[in-house]
Amino acid sequence: MRGWVSKFLFLFLIGCSQSDLHWEIPKVKGVKMENQNVTISDDQKIKEKEPLLNFSLTKEGKLLKIRYELINESSRNIYIFNVMWDVNQEGKEILAKEQVYVSLVDNSLISFSKRIPPLPLIRTVEFRYLPYATKIEPGKKFEEELILHIPVEEYNPYFPKEDSSETETKIAESCVFSIDYIFEIEDLQIKDTEIKNAFSIWHPKLMQIVKTLKSKTLPAQIEVIYRKDEFERF
Repeated sequence: MRGWVSKFLFLFLIGCSQSDLHWEIPKVKGVKMENQNVTISDDQKIKEKEPLLNFSLTKEGKLLKIRYELINESSRNIYIFNVMWDVNQEGKEILAKEQVYVSLVDNSLISFSKRIPPLPLIRTVEFRYLPYATKIEPGKKFEEELILHIPVEEYNPYFPKEDSSETETKIAESCVFSIDYIFEIEDLQIKDTEIKNAFSIWHPKLMQIVKTLKSKTLPAQIEVIYRKDEFERF
Protein backbone atom coordinates (compact mmCIF):
# COMPACT_ATOMS: atom_id res chain seq x y z
CA MET A 1 0.00 0.00 0.00
CA ARG A 2 3.01 2.27 -0.21
CA GLY A 3 2.10 5.62 -1.63
CA TRP A 4 -1.55 6.00 -0.68
CA VAL A 5 -0.88 7.75 2.65
CA SER A 6 -0.26 11.25 1.28
CA LYS A 7 -2.72 10.76 -1.56
CA PHE A 8 -5.55 9.74 0.77
CA LEU A 9 -4.94 12.59 3.19
CA PHE A 10 -5.04 15.07 0.28
CA LEU A 11 -8.29 13.62 -1.08
CA PHE A 12 -9.85 13.59 2.36
CA LEU A 13 -8.97 17.21 3.09
CA ILE A 14 -10.24 18.60 -0.21
CA GLY A 15 -13.52 16.75 0.30
CA CYS A 16 -14.23 18.30 3.71
CA SER A 17 -14.57 21.86 4.94
CA GLN A 18 -12.90 23.02 8.14
CA SER A 19 -16.23 22.77 9.93
CA ASP A 20 -16.38 19.06 9.04
CA LEU A 21 -13.10 18.22 10.74
CA HIS A 22 -11.75 18.07 14.24
CA TRP A 23 -8.26 16.76 14.83
CA GLU A 24 -7.04 15.25 18.08
CA ILE A 25 -3.25 15.04 18.41
CA PRO A 26 -2.29 12.05 20.56
CA LYS A 27 0.94 11.80 22.50
CA VAL A 28 2.38 9.44 19.93
CA LYS A 29 2.85 10.18 16.27
CA GLY A 30 -0.34 10.34 14.22
CA VAL A 31 -3.73 12.00 14.20
CA LYS A 32 -7.15 10.55 14.78
CA MET A 33 -10.61 11.62 13.61
CA GLU A 34 -13.10 12.36 16.37
CA ASN A 35 -16.81 11.53 16.05
CA GLN A 36 -18.94 14.37 14.65
CA ASN A 37 -22.10 15.66 16.37
CA VAL A 38 -24.28 15.34 13.28
CA THR A 39 -28.02 14.78 13.36
CA ILE A 40 -29.39 12.18 10.94
CA SER A 41 -32.57 13.47 9.29
CA ASP A 42 -35.88 11.57 9.15
CA ASP A 43 -35.23 11.02 5.45
CA GLN A 44 -32.02 9.20 6.29
CA LYS A 45 -33.82 6.95 8.79
CA ILE A 46 -36.24 5.52 6.22
CA LYS A 47 -36.14 1.73 6.34
CA GLU A 48 -34.89 0.14 3.14
CA LYS A 49 -34.63 -3.51 2.21
CA GLU A 50 -31.05 -4.68 2.53
CA PRO A 51 -29.25 -6.04 -0.54
CA LEU A 52 -29.30 -9.75 -1.26
CA LEU A 53 -25.84 -11.31 -0.95
CA ASN A 54 -24.83 -14.59 -2.57
CA PHE A 55 -21.37 -16.07 -1.98
CA SER A 56 -19.62 -19.18 -3.28
CA LEU A 57 -16.09 -20.48 -3.70
CA THR A 58 -14.35 -23.25 -5.60
CA LYS A 59 -10.88 -24.75 -5.49
CA GLU A 60 -9.09 -25.50 -8.74
CA GLY A 61 -5.68 -26.94 -8.01
CA LYS A 62 -3.74 -24.24 -6.17
CA LEU A 63 -6.28 -21.53 -6.99
CA LEU A 64 -9.22 -20.46 -4.83
CA LYS A 65 -12.01 -18.71 -6.74
CA ILE A 66 -14.30 -16.53 -4.65
CA ARG A 67 -17.48 -15.26 -6.22
CA TYR A 68 -19.99 -12.90 -4.67
CA GLU A 69 -23.14 -11.25 -6.00
CA LEU A 70 -25.25 -8.40 -4.64
CA ILE A 71 -28.76 -7.49 -5.75
CA ASN A 72 -30.10 -4.07 -4.77
CA GLU A 73 -33.71 -4.72 -3.75
CA SER A 74 -34.22 -1.23 -2.31
CA SER A 75 -35.55 1.98 -3.89
CA ARG A 76 -32.24 3.83 -3.53
CA ASN A 77 -28.77 3.57 -5.00
CA ILE A 78 -26.34 1.71 -2.81
CA TYR A 79 -22.55 1.90 -2.75
CA ILE A 80 -20.46 -1.12 -1.79
CA PHE A 81 -16.92 -0.60 -0.43
CA ASN A 82 -15.25 -3.18 -2.64
CA VAL A 83 -12.47 -1.34 -4.49
CA MET A 84 -9.12 -1.47 -2.69
CA TRP A 85 -6.88 1.20 -4.17
CA ASP A 86 -3.29 2.33 -4.08
CA VAL A 87 -1.15 5.05 -5.66
CA ASN A 88 1.72 4.25 -8.02
CA GLN A 89 5.09 6.00 -8.23
CA GLU A 90 3.64 8.59 -10.62
CA GLY A 91 0.93 9.50 -8.10
CA LYS A 92 -1.85 7.85 -10.13
CA GLU A 93 -4.60 5.91 -8.40
CA ILE A 94 -4.56 2.22 -9.27
CA LEU A 95 -6.18 -0.97 -8.07
CA ALA A 96 -4.35 -2.41 -5.07
CA LYS A 97 -2.67 -5.78 -5.45
CA GLU A 98 -4.80 -7.23 -2.64
CA GLN A 99 -8.53 -6.97 -3.31
CA VAL A 100 -9.92 -8.79 -0.28
CA TYR A 101 -9.11 -8.83 3.42
CA VAL A 102 -8.39 -12.24 4.93
CA SER A 103 -8.36 -13.38 8.56
CA LEU A 104 -8.31 -16.80 10.19
CA VAL A 105 -10.67 -16.48 13.14
CA ASP A 106 -10.50 -18.90 16.09
CA ASN A 107 -8.05 -21.07 14.13
CA SER A 108 -10.87 -22.55 12.03
CA LEU A 109 -12.98 -19.93 10.24
CA ILE A 110 -11.47 -18.01 7.34
CA SER A 111 -13.08 -14.60 6.91
CA PHE A 112 -13.00 -12.93 3.50
CA SER A 113 -14.16 -9.32 3.54
CA LYS A 114 -14.64 -6.22 1.41
CA ARG A 115 -15.09 -3.67 4.17
CA ILE A 116 -13.85 -0.47 5.70
CA PRO A 117 -11.21 -2.11 7.89
CA PRO A 118 -11.49 -1.27 11.60
CA LEU A 119 -8.85 1.00 13.05
CA PRO A 120 -6.16 -1.05 14.83
CA LEU A 121 -6.24 -1.34 18.59
CA ILE A 122 -2.52 -1.90 19.13
CA ARG A 123 -1.12 0.53 16.57
CA THR A 124 -1.56 4.28 16.04
CA VAL A 125 -2.41 5.34 12.49
CA GLU A 126 -2.73 8.79 10.94
CA PHE A 127 -6.03 8.18 9.15
CA ARG A 128 -8.62 5.58 8.31
CA TYR A 129 -8.20 3.72 5.03
CA LEU A 130 -11.43 3.93 3.00
CA PRO A 131 -11.84 1.62 0.02
CA TYR A 132 -13.52 3.15 -3.00
CA ALA A 133 -17.07 2.12 -3.79
CA THR A 134 -19.11 0.63 -6.62
CA LYS A 135 -22.60 1.98 -7.31
CA ILE A 136 -25.54 -0.43 -7.63
CA GLU A 137 -28.81 1.12 -8.82
CA PRO A 138 -32.23 -0.07 -7.57
CA GLY A 139 -33.11 -3.46 -9.01
CA LYS A 140 -29.62 -3.97 -10.43
CA LYS A 141 -27.07 -6.70 -9.72
CA PHE A 142 -23.31 -6.60 -9.23
CA GLU A 143 -21.02 -9.60 -9.22
CA GLU A 144 -17.28 -10.09 -8.91
CA GLU A 145 -14.86 -13.02 -8.92
CA LEU A 146 -11.63 -12.97 -6.93
CA ILE A 147 -8.80 -15.45 -7.45
CA LEU A 148 -6.39 -16.23 -4.61
CA HIS A 149 -3.45 -18.60 -4.45
CA ILE A 150 -3.48 -21.50 -1.99
CA PRO A 151 -2.28 -21.36 0.72
CA VAL A 152 -4.21 -18.12 1.25
CA GLU A 153 -2.35 -15.37 3.11
CA GLU A 154 -3.94 -13.36 5.89
CA TYR A 155 -4.18 -9.68 5.01
CA ASN A 156 -4.99 -6.52 6.96
CA PRO A 157 -3.95 -3.19 5.35
CA TYR A 158 -2.79 -1.80 8.70
CA PHE A 159 -0.50 -4.80 9.25
CA PRO A 160 1.29 -5.48 5.95
CA LYS A 161 3.42 -8.58 5.84
CA GLU A 162 7.14 -7.88 6.27
CA ASP A 163 10.16 -10.01 5.41
CA SER A 164 10.56 -10.59 9.15
CA SER A 165 6.92 -11.62 9.72
CA GLU A 166 6.47 -14.99 11.43
CA THR A 167 3.88 -17.33 9.93
CA GLU A 168 2.65 -20.90 10.05
CA THR A 169 0.31 -22.89 7.83
CA LYS A 170 -3.07 -23.84 9.27
CA ILE A 171 -6.19 -25.47 7.85
CA ALA A 172 -9.49 -23.58 7.93
CA GLU A 173 -12.62 -25.72 8.26
CA SER A 174 -15.15 -23.13 7.09
CA CYS A 175 -15.39 -19.70 5.48
CA VAL A 176 -17.56 -16.60 5.43
CA PHE A 177 -17.74 -13.44 3.31
CA SER A 178 -18.76 -9.93 4.40
CA ILE A 179 -19.06 -6.58 2.65
CA ASP A 180 -19.82 -3.00 3.71
CA TYR A 181 -22.37 -0.83 1.93
CA ILE A 182 -24.24 2.44 2.32
CA PHE A 183 -27.51 3.80 0.96
CA GLU A 184 -27.40 7.04 -1.00
CA ILE A 185 -28.69 9.62 1.48
CA GLU A 186 -28.64 13.33 2.18
CA ASP A 187 -25.17 14.84 2.68
CA LEU A 188 -23.44 11.83 1.13
CA GLN A 189 -20.42 13.09 -0.82
CA ILE A 190 -19.78 11.05 -3.96
CA LYS A 191 -16.74 11.81 -6.11
CA ASP A 192 -15.27 10.23 -9.21
CA THR A 193 -11.80 8.73 -8.92
CA GLU A 194 -9.08 7.82 -11.40
CA ILE A 195 -10.28 4.21 -11.28
CA LYS A 196 -13.13 3.41 -13.66
CA ASN A 197 -16.55 3.03 -11.98
CA ALA A 198 -15.03 3.54 -8.52
CA PHE A 199 -16.26 6.37 -6.30
CA SER A 200 -14.83 8.09 -3.25
CA ILE A 201 -17.55 8.19 -0.58
CA TRP A 202 -17.74 10.43 2.46
CA HIS A 203 -20.36 11.46 5.02
CA PRO A 204 -19.92 13.25 8.38
CA LYS A 205 -21.47 10.21 10.11
CA LEU A 206 -19.97 7.63 7.78
CA MET A 207 -19.05 4.93 10.27
CA GLN A 208 -22.43 5.17 12.00
CA ILE A 209 -24.46 4.63 8.82
CA VAL A 210 -22.34 2.06 6.99
CA LYS A 211 -23.92 -1.39 7.12
CA THR A 212 -22.27 -4.81 6.87
CA LEU A 213 -23.70 -7.79 5.01
CA LYS A 214 -22.45 -11.24 5.97
CA SER A 215 -22.92 -14.48 4.06
CA LYS A 216 -23.82 -17.84 5.49
CA THR A 217 -20.86 -19.85 6.74
CA LEU A 218 -19.76 -22.46 4.22
CA PRO A 219 -17.74 -25.62 4.96
CA ALA A 220 -14.37 -25.55 3.23
CA GLN A 221 -10.93 -26.92 4.00
CA ILE A 222 -8.46 -24.24 2.97
CA GLU A 223 -4.76 -23.87 3.74
CA VAL A 224 -4.03 -20.50 5.33
CA ILE A 225 -0.73 -18.74 6.01
CA TYR A 226 -1.41 -17.61 9.57
CA ARG A 227 0.38 -14.52 10.90
CA LYS A 228 2.14 -15.08 14.24
CA ASP A 229 3.58 -11.58 14.49
CA GLU A 230 1.70 -8.34 15.24
CA PHE A 231 -1.63 -8.66 13.42
CA GLU A 232 -5.32 -7.93 14.05
CA ARG A 233 -8.17 -9.99 12.64
CA PHE A 234 -11.70 -8.99 11.70
